[in-house]
Amino acid sequence: MIEIRNKWLTMCNSVLSFILALFGVTSCSKESPDEYGSMVVEYGSPYAIYEATGTVLDESDKGVQGEEVIIRKVYPEFIDGSGRRYIESDTVKTDEKGTYTQRIHKEPSDLVTMRVVAHDPTGTYEDDSVDVVNPQKVAEGEGAWNTGVYRFTHDFKLKKKK
Repeated sequence: MIEIRNKWLTMCNSVLSFILALFGVTSCSKESPDEYGSMVVEYGSPYAIYEATGTVLDESDKGVQGEEVIIRKVYPEFIDGSGRRYIESDTVKTDEKGTYTQRIHKEPSDLVTMRVVAHDPTGTYEDDSVDVVNPQKVAEGEGAWNTGVYRFTHDFKLKKKK
Protein backbone atom coordinates (compact mmCIF):
# COMPACT_ATOMS: atom_id res chain seq x y z
CA MET A 1 0.00 0.00 0.00
CA ILE A 2 2.82 2.39 0.92
CA GLU A 3 4.63 1.54 -2.32
CA ILE A 4 1.54 2.41 -4.43
CA ARG A 5 1.12 5.68 -2.50
CA ASN A 6 4.79 6.63 -3.10
CA LYS A 7 4.48 5.89 -6.83
CA TRP A 8 1.29 7.95 -6.99
CA LEU A 9 2.97 10.90 -5.18
CA THR A 10 6.02 10.66 -7.44
CA MET A 11 3.84 10.71 -10.53
CA CYS A 12 1.80 13.68 -9.23
CA ASN A 13 5.01 15.57 -8.38
CA SER A 14 6.37 14.92 -11.86
CA VAL A 15 3.19 16.14 -13.56
CA LEU A 16 2.99 19.20 -11.31
CA SER A 17 6.69 20.03 -11.94
CA PHE A 18 6.12 19.77 -15.69
CA ILE A 19 3.10 22.09 -15.55
CA LEU A 20 4.95 24.64 -13.39
CA ALA A 21 7.98 24.51 -15.70
CA LEU A 22 5.70 25.37 -18.64
CA PHE A 23 4.75 28.57 -16.82
CA GLY A 24 8.37 29.45 -15.99
CA VAL A 25 8.22 28.63 -12.28
CA THR A 26 11.36 27.18 -10.73
CA SER A 27 12.42 26.19 -7.26
CA CYS A 28 15.35 28.63 -7.03
CA SER A 29 15.34 31.60 -4.69
CA LYS A 30 17.68 33.80 -2.64
CA GLU A 31 16.85 31.82 0.49
CA SER A 32 17.98 28.45 -0.89
CA PRO A 33 21.77 28.59 -1.28
CA ASP A 34 23.44 25.70 -3.00
CA GLU A 35 27.10 24.79 -3.33
CA TYR A 36 27.67 27.94 -5.44
CA GLY A 37 26.02 30.33 -2.95
CA SER A 38 22.65 32.00 -3.10
CA MET A 39 21.09 32.41 -6.50
CA VAL A 40 18.71 34.99 -7.94
CA VAL A 41 16.65 33.84 -10.89
CA GLU A 42 15.82 36.56 -13.41
CA TYR A 43 13.95 36.24 -16.67
CA GLY A 44 14.58 38.50 -19.63
CA SER A 45 17.51 39.89 -21.57
CA PRO A 46 19.54 43.09 -21.47
CA TYR A 47 18.06 46.06 -23.30
CA ALA A 48 18.62 49.74 -23.83
CA ILE A 49 16.19 52.56 -24.56
CA TYR A 50 17.00 54.63 -27.64
CA GLU A 51 15.26 57.98 -28.12
CA ALA A 52 15.13 60.01 -31.30
CA THR A 53 13.87 63.56 -30.67
CA GLY A 54 13.84 66.90 -32.41
CA THR A 55 11.78 69.24 -34.54
CA VAL A 56 10.90 69.56 -38.20
CA LEU A 57 11.00 73.19 -39.31
CA ASP A 58 10.24 74.97 -42.57
CA GLU A 59 12.53 77.59 -44.15
CA SER A 60 11.09 80.33 -41.90
CA ASP A 61 11.85 78.26 -38.73
CA LYS A 62 8.19 77.38 -38.08
CA GLY A 63 7.32 73.88 -36.88
CA VAL A 64 5.65 71.74 -39.52
CA GLN A 65 2.79 69.58 -38.25
CA GLY A 66 2.04 66.13 -39.66
CA GLU A 67 5.50 65.40 -41.08
CA GLU A 68 6.52 61.75 -40.97
CA VAL A 69 9.77 61.04 -39.16
CA ILE A 70 10.95 57.55 -40.07
CA ILE A 71 13.52 55.90 -37.80
CA ARG A 72 15.29 53.04 -39.58
CA LYS A 73 17.35 50.68 -37.49
CA VAL A 74 20.14 49.04 -39.48
CA TYR A 75 21.52 45.69 -38.35
CA PRO A 76 24.91 45.18 -40.05
CA GLU A 77 25.29 41.61 -38.75
CA PHE A 78 22.12 40.42 -40.54
CA ILE A 79 22.53 40.25 -44.31
CA ASP A 80 20.04 38.47 -46.54
CA GLY A 81 20.84 36.33 -49.59
CA SER A 82 21.01 39.32 -51.93
CA GLY A 83 23.59 41.11 -49.74
CA ARG A 84 21.16 43.63 -48.23
CA ARG A 85 21.19 44.45 -44.53
CA TYR A 86 18.18 43.83 -42.33
CA ILE A 87 16.35 47.08 -41.51
CA GLU A 88 13.41 47.79 -39.19
CA SER A 89 11.42 51.02 -39.46
CA ASP A 90 9.27 53.00 -37.04
CA THR A 91 7.34 56.09 -38.11
CA VAL A 92 6.11 58.91 -35.91
CA LYS A 93 4.32 62.13 -36.94
CA THR A 94 5.23 65.60 -35.74
CA ASP A 95 2.86 67.48 -33.45
CA GLU A 96 1.49 71.01 -33.94
CA LYS A 97 4.90 72.51 -32.98
CA GLY A 98 6.78 70.22 -35.37
CA THR A 99 8.37 68.14 -32.59
CA TYR A 100 8.83 64.38 -32.67
CA THR A 101 9.89 61.76 -30.11
CA GLN A 102 10.27 58.03 -30.62
CA ARG A 103 11.45 55.54 -27.97
CA ILE A 104 12.87 52.21 -29.08
CA HIS A 105 13.62 49.29 -26.74
CA LYS A 106 16.38 47.08 -28.17
CA GLU A 107 19.28 44.90 -27.09
CA PRO A 108 22.34 47.12 -26.60
CA SER A 109 24.45 45.34 -29.21
CA ASP A 110 21.62 45.22 -31.77
CA LEU A 111 21.32 48.87 -32.64
CA VAL A 112 24.46 50.08 -34.35
CA THR A 113 23.13 52.66 -36.81
CA MET A 114 19.88 54.60 -37.07
CA ARG A 115 18.83 56.57 -40.12
CA VAL A 116 16.28 59.25 -39.30
CA VAL A 117 14.29 60.58 -42.27
CA ALA A 118 11.96 63.58 -42.30
CA HIS A 119 9.37 62.88 -45.00
CA ASP A 120 6.60 65.21 -46.14
CA PRO A 121 3.55 63.11 -47.11
CA THR A 122 1.96 66.12 -48.87
CA GLY A 123 4.91 66.55 -51.26
CA THR A 124 5.39 70.25 -50.38
CA TYR A 125 8.87 69.83 -48.90
CA GLU A 126 11.96 67.87 -49.91
CA ASP A 127 12.86 64.93 -47.69
CA ASP A 128 15.90 65.17 -45.42
CA SER A 129 17.79 62.48 -43.48
CA VAL A 130 20.64 61.98 -41.05
CA ASP A 131 22.59 58.87 -39.92
CA VAL A 132 23.13 58.28 -36.21
CA VAL A 133 26.01 56.00 -35.27
CA ASN A 134 26.46 56.33 -31.51
CA PRO A 135 23.63 58.08 -29.67
CA GLN A 136 24.64 59.86 -26.45
CA LYS A 137 23.97 58.05 -23.16
CA VAL A 138 21.78 60.35 -21.05
CA ALA A 139 20.73 58.09 -18.17
CA GLU A 140 21.89 54.97 -16.40
CA GLY A 141 19.69 51.90 -16.55
CA GLU A 142 17.44 50.70 -13.79
CA GLY A 143 17.75 47.16 -12.54
CA ALA A 144 19.88 44.34 -13.84
CA TRP A 145 18.67 44.33 -17.46
CA ASN A 146 18.28 47.99 -18.50
CA THR A 147 21.66 49.31 -19.68
CA GLY A 148 20.51 52.92 -19.99
CA VAL A 149 18.87 55.57 -22.13
CA TYR A 150 20.62 56.77 -25.29
CA ARG A 151 19.33 59.92 -26.96
CA PHE A 152 19.77 61.44 -30.38
CA THR A 153 18.40 64.92 -31.06
CA HIS A 154 18.21 66.42 -34.53
CA ASP A 155 16.27 69.37 -35.92
CA PHE A 156 15.37 69.15 -39.58
CA LYS A 157 14.97 72.26 -41.73
CA LEU A 158 12.99 71.31 -44.82
CA LYS A 159 13.19 73.20 -48.11
CA LYS A 160 10.16 73.64 -50.34
CA LYS A 161 10.17 71.65 -53.55
CA LYS A 162 10.70 73.69 -56.69
